[in-house]
Amino acid sequence: MVNAIQEAVYASGAVTALTRKYQQKELAKDNHVTQSLVSQQAAGKRKVSQQTAQSYNNNYNDPFSVMIFANKFTNGIIPPLFDGVDQHQMSLSYRFEKESNEAIREIQRQLEVFSESIKESSQEQSSAAKNVIAELLDVVATTNTFIANIAYKYQIDLKREAEVRAMYWKEKGLIKIM
Repeated sequence: MVNAIQEAVYASGAVTALTRKYQQKELAKDNHVTQSLVSQQAAGKRKVSQQTAQSYNNNYNDPFSVMIFANKFTNGIIPPLFDGVDQHQMSLSYRFEKESNEAIREIQRQLEVFSESIKESSQEQSSAAKNVIAELLDVVATTNTFIANIAYKYQIDLKREAEVRAMYWKEKGLIKIM
């Protein structure tokens, strides 16, 4: 099994997202690395360590780079951003609604299979679970893209909003470990 959390990753998309707003020279200075390293990371020729990624996130809090780093460092367990779709909020809103509805329909379609006790060798149950997971991953990827887009365009501190939300979820008993 591949490690779920990577020590260092190729994350050219995350570094490139930062270079849209900041110069490589500025990124290097603020994060105590060389400009050459930043350039090579942006080109996908050098890996970004967890420590450097954390520094980038702490210094700039760019929602696109944060989400891309999350995808890369978790080996894809956190789905990637959809950068191949129209990034307009109305398009993303429509896509979110469409993906959510597809996931709901798939879950409803599989209710009978899920209501049965789990059998280790049941191909039908395994297939149903994989279909539901695929649809839910589509929703998560769309949601993450939508969140990053809104946070970026409206200059919202995504980290702060997530912290506030986590406190709310904890108060409601939805999360116990934090």
